Formats: sequence, structure tokens, C-alpha cells
Amino acid sequence: MPRIIFKCPYLKGGDNTVHLSNLVSYIATRDGVQKFNEKHKNLPSTKKQEHLIADIIKEFPNTRNLFEYEDYIASKTIENASDFISIALEHNLDIVAKKENYVDYIANRPRVEKLSSHGLFTSGDDEIILSKVADEVSNHQGNVWTPIISLRREDAVVTGFEHVENWKDFLSHYAPTIAENLKIPIGDFRWYAAFHNESHHPHIHMICYRYGSKLRQSHLYLFQKDYHSLHP
Repeated sequence: MPRIIFKCPYLKGGDNTVHLSNLVSYIATRDGVQKFNEKHKNLPSTKKQEHLIADIIKEFPNTRNLFEYEDYIASKTIENASDFISIALEHNLDIVAKKENYVDYIANRPRVEKLSSHGLFTSGDDEIILSKVADEVSNHQGNVWTPIISLRREDAVVTGFEHVENWKDFLSHYAPTIAENLKIPIGDFRWYAAFHNESHHPHIHMICYRYGSKLRQSHLYLFQKDYHSLHP
């Protein structure tokens, strides 16, 4: 059975202070950092990477549970270090990034699969205006949930979750279930997602929140049995 890593952090309403400057700086320049020479990818990880990984592990101990960390520990190469740093920060963007930046990042990062001019999608075929979504999310006064689902490449191939279209169909089908677990009336439920087709560990980012004036604290109750239903 495919092994899945699931995380569901949230961005709080109001100001979200950026305080981890070295990690934020990495996010801001990630596109350039990731362009290492392919012929060097199997060389030992650099001192800079090792120091940054140490900082990440210190700030976010749970990142030890990521597939990418397992790969890095097994083989400390430049490529594996880069993969771990990237996904570890993505899993903690709720802490190190501002809400308005979060939407743009997941929609436009390297290797995002695009159905239009950007990588953001939701159910239906209406055009998504990225700036409008970013503005709505950044000004939202309630919680904005940011689920992440990750799996290994071989499992994505077997289940069909290596294609953005299958993710869109799957998430559209289960949107009412997600809304119910978040305690959000389906009529007020807003969700968007982006598929990051990483070579070793493809993953999906979601943005979920309650649209409208009557906002309240929501909590997510997803159980392991829900993971087992993952299929295109």
C-alpha cells in the first residue's frame, strides 16, 4: 500500500510575522539555488547545505519524518540535500512566509504543473485570477488551512497521482468531505491547490478557508482510513 505523508497546518488570521530570516531568504531565492549543475548532483552536500539543514532540523524537528530526509541520510548528496531543504521549507511555509506570498509561491514555483498561466486550480473550469485569490487569502480574518499530501514517485505512478488532472478530479470529488471535516458549510467553502511534480516525491499543496462574514475557528479531523482511499 502506498505510503503517504500528510500535514495540515494553518495560517492564522491577521498579521503573520516573518522571523526566520535565513530560511525566508532561501525561499525568496529558491529558483536560483535549485539550478545546480546536473553533473554535480551526486557529489557530497556542501557545507552551506549542511548548515542550513541543521538550522531546519533545529527549528522544525518533525521534518526528520519526511521522505526527503530519509533519502538525504541514506546518501548525503547535493541533490538530496537540495530536495530536503526545499520540501522542508514548503512544509513550514505557514510559519516562515506571509499569507499573500504563500499563494504566489505554490502557484508559480519550479516544476509546478500548470493548467493555465499558473499552477493554481480548483473544481470547475472557471478562470482563476491569481492576484484576486492572493488578496482574498491575505485579507482573510479566519484560519486558512494549508494541507500538504506527499508520496514517493513509484507510488504516484502506481496510483496515477503523477498527473495534475487526477489530483484535480480527486480533490474536487472529496471537497465536500474536506469541508465537513473542517466544519465549514459547503456553500462557504473555498479551496485551491497546486501540484508540485518533484522527481522523487511529487506532492500537492492546498489552500482551504471559509468564505463569508460568519467566520469561526475550524479544526481538521482526518483519519488514517481516509488516506487509504487515495486513488484517481
